[in-house]
Amino acid sequence: MKQIKKGALLSYINIILKNLVNIFYTPLLIHLAGQNNFGIYQLTAQTIATLSLLSMGFSGAYIHFFWIEKKKGEKYVRRLNGTYVKMFFVVAMLALIAGTVITFLSPYFFNKTFNVAELKTAKVMLSLMTVNMAVTFISTIFDSYIAANQRFVFQQSRILATTIIQPAIVVPLLLLGFSVVSVAVVQLVTSIVLLFLNVRFAIFKLSMGIDLKAKAGQTAKLIFAFSGFLLLNDIVDLINNNLPGVIVGSLLGPASVAVYAIVVQIRNIFFQLSLALSNVFIPRINEMFADSAHDDEFSDVMVKVGRVQLLILLFVYGGFIVVGKYFIKMWAGPGFESAYGMLIITLFPALVPLSQNIGIEIQRAKNMHKFRSIVLGLLAVVNIIITYCSLRIFGLQGSVFGYVFSLAVGNGLLMNLYNHFVVGLNMLNFWKSTFKILIGSALSVVIGLSLQVVIKVDDLMSFGLVGSVYAIVFYLIWYFWSANANEKNVLNGFLRK
Repeated sequence: MKQIKKGALLSYINIILKNLVNIFYTPLLIHLAGQNNFGIYQLTAQTIATLSLLSMGFSGAYIHFFWIEKKKGEKYVRRLNGTYVKMFFVVAMLALIAGTVITFLSPYFFNKTFNVAELKTAKVMLSLMTVNMAVTFISTIFDSYIAANQRFVFQQSRILATTIIQPAIVVPLLLLGFSVVSVAVVQLVTSIVLLFLNVRFAIFKLSMGIDLKAKAGQTAKLIFAFSGFLLLNDIVDLINNNLPGVIVGSLLGPASVAVYAIVVQIRNIFFQLSLALSNVFIPRINEMFADSAHDDEFSDVMVKVGRVQLLILLFVYGGFIVVGKYFIKMWAGPGFESAYGMLIITLFPALVPLSQNIGIEIQRAKNMHKFRSIVLGLLAVVNIIITYCSLRIFGLQGSVFGYVFSLAVGNGLLMNLYNHFVVGLNMLNFWKSTFKILIGSALSVVIGLSLQVVIKVDDLMSFGLVGSVYAIVFYLIWYFWSANANEKNVLNGFLRK
């Protein structure tokens, strides 16, 4: 449990530090590389991200099967590790082949909106990112083993170092006149170093055994059956998060991609805030399932984790509503103003699934994730159809309409009904327990916006003042009205330490 607490704390520190770094790093990247080159970088990254589908959901299945095999004995864990090593080496080779094909065909996709120099830059970036993806696949095997053993302090410390080192190297290179390609080079070198650290820690510190000779047998069949629907989840995530950016690039050009990339980047902060807590509970959820935990125990974990997740998400979302318009203007610069409205629209429906994503892990632990995969897969297709049509009608603003629809209907309404009536989670209790947090957050936003009648947020001083008042009001309402006794005790204990 200490590893979970420390891992969660380090994870939030990572997110805060990473986004503080990005406040300075992203504007520098846009300024030094240029808006078009920044758009190329984002577009190539989103394109190569589609290669993650080649993992076919295997990485997400590892922890589930780790606990099943661990109950049988260590030799079965070694056999599982050997199976995963062989699978991911094949996946890495497939990634290299597929990435090479994408790189070769890239001029045919973007020749209408990219000039010759931009196409050349895109090809080099695609090549480097392909190799980076292959290295990441190999590293995933050892990373999953470390996570299954709940060694979160090592994981988060490694990420913390990466957060600091990458921009510390990239910015001087750009200042010295190197192109945006240097960003991809630094990312590749960092991935190689992380692979070395993962291998060393897993094998020498955790004594990770790998049996390459043993046949997986029935376990391999179960892995493929379980992972198939995780693969569908990965496809859905890529469609919802990356494909709209590619469509924006093909229809509107790299400048519009840069604006859309800002939307995605800030939206990803929300995902990070949510996953920071739920990720450290994944091994615990699978351990509970292996020990035949009751549905009430799973529901209690979901409420406990979900309240904290929703509280953090609402605090950030409300703060963005209050002072986000000036923040984007200050951070990204002119030409990105439309990102504010797009973010307000897309983040609101995301609050529901992001505060409940521990439920996804419970579904997977129970092997009840198939329904979610199928429903969200169908809605992802609807998302792309709506996105394409909306882009042609409304321009860049239309890029978020399909995403909002699929998120609200699939991840919000249908998943709450499925979790309650099929999975066995008490969702009525979840919403009852979070009602005061929702009302308190809304009240804080109203007060923050009302304050701007007197104080217009148009410089750093007013930005800091209004933002601070909002934060203080939010905290006071939460502590004296929304927080339960356990949350107050945890906070007071942390402050005493």
